[in-house]
Amino acid sequence: MELTLQTYIEFICEGFCFSKNRIQIVKNRDLDLPNHIRRPQNAYGFRFFDIHTMYIMYEGEKILLKSERMNYSRNYYMSDGVYTLEEFREAFSKSDKVYSLGRFGEALSEEEKIFQFLEISGCKEIALCRTGNFVPLTKEDRIVEPV
Repeated sequence: MELTLQTYIEFICEGFCFSKNRIQIVKNRDLDLPNHIRRPQNAYGFRFFDIHTMYIMYEGEKILLKSERMNYSRNYYMSDGVYTLEEFREAFSKSDKVYSLGRFGEALSEEEKIFQFLEISGCKEIALCRTGNFVPLTKEDRIVEPV
């Protein structure tokens, strides 16, 4: 039985509370996604991964074995703009404030909670994605043109 390697693309999509990912088989990891790849309308990023597959015979039955996902690529975000933490704070601290109690009982705006979280997590840049949401970027993440 022959071991084969299959490459997949996983689109990162907006969801109600959590991102909902969609997966498709691709021929390679080319960032110029061909037209036959169906990009979900609510996708704001993607990454690649591989799975090994092999068929075996067991008690006269052909059985498909699959590995766990492996060889994950970096995340690619479809974005029109990247903000530094300072630019993000300046641009979005001017909006109407919604206040709630912070961890120690202090009144914090929702924006200030986001800024504090980003600072504590060491975030340096934030991408404004094509779907209108913001994603904190890591050193490994890359930006691609929205499609």
